[in-house]
Amino acid sequence: MNKKKQQILTTGKDLFWKYGIKRVTVEEICNRSGVSKMTFYKHFSNKYDLAMDIMDSIYDENINRYREIMSSDREYKDKVADLYKIKLDATNDMSHEFLNDYINSGETELISYLNGKIEKIMGIIINDFIIAQEKGEIRKDIKPEFINFFLDHMVKMSGYPELIKLYSNAQEMILELLNFFFYGILPRSEIINLNKQKFKNDV
Repeated sequence: MNKKKQQILTTGKDLFWKYGIKRVTVEEICNRSGVSKMTFYKHFSNKYDLAMDIMDSIYDENINRYREIMSSDREYKDKVADLYKIKLDATNDMSHEFLNDYINSGETELISYLNGKIEKIMGIIINDFIIAQEKGEIRKDIKPEFINFFLDHMVKMSGYPELIKLYSNAQEMILELLNFFFYGILPRSEIINLNKQKFKNDV
């Protein structure tokens, strides 16, 4: 990638993350990155175009991590745990100021772009859940869309102050959320017995 374009991307991300998109000007991005406005407009039509490029790099990085995890030969439980961590990292990496401005920008192209990215990655994840159900790696009686929805809300829960203060550290909280996701509130022995009973009933 062109060095000056990379400087603009890095500076733009730093400023957008700190102040959001609306409060940051092209002039400020140019001054901080040490490039002229002419150079900026050579690579981007406006600051929203820059924001889309930044989102592209985040999307590509996360989808590559996701594909690497799902193609591994690890247990499916471990893959889903890593998927949760990817969602958590993506959320933590993005400032509220940037996300709010991104969603509420009023720029139809920007909103359409974001919705397209969300739909694409959701389609990939849900399709992988369906494949896992067909392989018997996860339950077949739960909608894949619900699994993804629940994982997304687990990520949001990770930021609740009321929940955070119950644990001595973030790792302990995340482990408990994942255990609850996989096993619910019943003892694991009870889950095994329920599954055995369900199998008998199905037969």
